[in-house]
Amino acid sequence: MICIEVIYLLIAATLFTLWLELFKRDRSWNTEERFSSFITLTVATVFWPLVLPIAYIEVLKTKQKL
Repeated sequence: MICIEVIYLLIAATLFTLWLELFKRDRSWNTEERFSSFITLTVATVFWPLVLPIAYIEVLKTKQKL
């Protein structure tokens, strides 16, 4: 069981780092937008097993519309 927890934490840390770098690149946000984005990032990291597949489905739907 510890192996699953370690894998979950490693993936969560990796996704948090990746997404944080993407958020940092956008310089057009004000302080309020950055704060709400950071909250979203934190929630997404905690719930990544649910968020990631849903986000992927949304990307596929968007590509099909183009």
